[in-house]
Amino acid sequence: MLIDGKKIAAEIEARLAREIRRLKAKPRLAVILVGDDPASAVYVRKKQEAAARVGVDFSLYVLPSSTNPSGLMKQVRKLANDPYVHGIVVQLPLPKQFNIDEILALIPPEKDVDALNNANPSGLIGATAGAVLEVLNRQKVKIAGSLTVVVGRGKVAGLPVAMALLANDATVTIAHSKTKNLVELTKQADILVSAVGKPAMITPAMVKKGAAVIDVGISRVEGKLRGDVDPAVEKKARFLTPVPGGIGPLTVVKLLENVFLAHKLQNTR
Repeated sequence: MLIDGKKIAAEIEARLAREIRRLKAKPRLAVILVGDDPASAVYVRKKQEAAARVGVDFSLYVLPSSTNPSGLMKQVRKLANDPYVHGIVVQLPLPKQFNIDEILALIPPEKDVDALNNANPSGLIGATAGAVLEVLNRQKVKIAGSLTVVVGRGKVAGLPVAMALLANDATVTIAHSKTKNLVELTKQADILVSAVGKPAMITPAMVKKGAAVIDVGISRVEGKLRGDVDPAVEKKARFLTPVPGGIGPLTVVKLLENVFLAHKLQNTR
């Protein structure tokens, strides 16, 4: 079975729009885009379009790739101190001259809607991790006690997903490029998440029959989006989130859900 991420995202958007209409003031999301990376521009546009649909005010700050670290830090600090901004996103990846952790640390925890700051005590969960949990919960997958393998340890996807599953009492193994006997690991997984960005690297032979398989990886092959998981895995898995149309649409709406929660958090202090 394939999971229809667009359908689930539309349901969440409709609920979120209703809740936002009840607010006296709209939540505001500020996104900083440094440089002209085409993929980043597409992701930002999708966030902007979704924000308009649910009623979140959206502000975009585009800085040239030649921007020095102090220039970006100044912009982040300005937004951090703006009481009318409820969520801040620094679109990744950043050009090489920036220390990502140093930049993200400037975002106050209550405005860190990407939840990428290691010191985030606000309770917000990263959008990708939130999307994964949404699918698992909707499919009534028992996370607690499950043997879970997350392939990929990136800051945006693999690591936050692994930590979220661990927080829900899964027994989590994180695999990566240096992991030996990857097939032996993945074949044991009740829940298998891949977040590498290598097309079709997860084959049916690597998947336990009846496993929940979630594809977070995205690659572009001959102009088309491809996931980490071979589509043939669908026949063996309990379900598979496809690429495109699986986790991607959910990640965008989960970010906006975080903006709504951040707005509530900042207005109840």
